[in-house]
Amino acid sequence: MVHSIAWAPKDDLQAGLLGCSADGFAKAMDISCHSFIRMARLAAPLRELVDIMDVGRACAYLATPQARRITGGTFYVDGGVNIMA
Repeated sequence: MVHSIAWAPKDDLQAGLLGCSADGFAKAMDISCHSFIRMARLAAPLRELVDIMDVGRACAYLATPQARRITGGTFYVDGGVNIMA
């Protein structure tokens, strides 16, 4: 949220964190959330975020006859983030 201070109303910058207006706080949070999502997408190895459909497709595959020989293991549905750690 620190980088969103540049977009905060001038009066909110004088009051401190607990004295900011609801509108100023909402604007800062909105900017921070959008920036966080953008940075997460850029940091992901495949340059896109995983969504619920990706997890669903992995589960659907495990329910098919082609996956009958899979007897255990860990399946990462994270766009490659686990290989970066």
